[in-house]
Amino acid sequence: MTEYYNLPVRFTEEEREAYAAWGIKKEKTLKPYAVVILGFDLFLMACQALYLLNLAGRHGGFYANVVASGQWLSTLGEVAMLIFMALTIKPVDMLLDKLYKRPAGSRMVRLEPKPVGVQYKLTQGKKVLLQGILLWDEWEKAVDVKRNELWLPDEWLPIGANTIETIYPEHKRHQWMDCPEEKIVGTIKLGEIQKNMQGYLASLEEQEREAAWLREHGPV
Repeated sequence: MTEYYNLPVRFTEEEREAYAAWGIKKEKTLKPYAVVILGFDLFLMACQALYLLNLAGRHGGFYANVVASGQWLSTLGEVAMLIFMALTIKPVDMLLDKLYKRPAGSRMVRLEPKPVGVQYKLTQGKKVLLQGILLWDEWEKAVDVKRNELWLPDEWLPIGANTIETIYPEHKRHQWMDCPEEKIVGTIKLGEIQKNMQGYLASLEEQEREAAWLREHGPV
C-alpha cells in the first residue's frame, strides 16, 4: 500500500470570517426547519396517544394487545420520522448552500514519498491548484515543525483542521454548525511526518547498500 498523507490547510483569517458568516446565517435559517421537525414529531406522538387511548377505551384497559400496539406504533413513528428527515434535510441543505453561496472548502495537501523526494498536490475540492516534487534537500527546508507549516511555491501553508472551534466565535459554536469536509489521512503533525520521511529515506539508502553489495559479491 502506498504511503501518503492528506493534510488540511488552515483557513486564512479572511476565509475563516467568510465561512463563519455563511454558517451563522445558514443556522438562523434552519431554526424554523428545526421547529417543523419538532412539530412533526409531536404530531406523531399525539396520534399514537389518541389511538392507544381509543383502543384502551374499547377494551376497558391496557391489555397486552394495547401494549403491543403501542410498541408497534412507536417503531412506526420512528420510521416515519426518519423518512421525513431523509426526504427533507438534504434538499433543504442543498438549497441553502446555493441560496447563500457556500464558500469554497479548505485546501488539502497530499504528500507522498518518492525515491527522488516528496511529491505534493494542493487541491481545493476537485480543482488542482499546484503539484510537483520537493527534492529531499528541499523537503528539509520546506517544513517548519514549530509552526506546523509547509512551504510550497510560493507560500507557507499552516497545516491544521478547520473545525467548529477554529471557525466560529465562541458564543456562536454549536455541534450542528457546518464545517468543511476534510478527508484527512495520517497525522497532521509535520514533525511526525518528517520523521516518517526520514525513515523512508533511510530504508531507500539501506536498499541501495544491499543492492551495491549484491552487485559486488553476487548472491550468497
